Amino acid sequence: MASACVLEKLGFVLEGTLREDCIVNGDVSDSWVYGLLRRDWTG
Repeated sequence: MASACVLEKLGFVLEGTLREDCIVNGDVSDSWVYGLLRRDWTG
């Protein structure tokens, strides 16, 4: 997914997947959780 690529280019790391976390337009969907530690931020 394009938004995940943007986060990874900024240094964010995929920390986990929340399976069947939400409903989008009647379909069950997963959520990805990304994180970035202050010490890893280079901006």
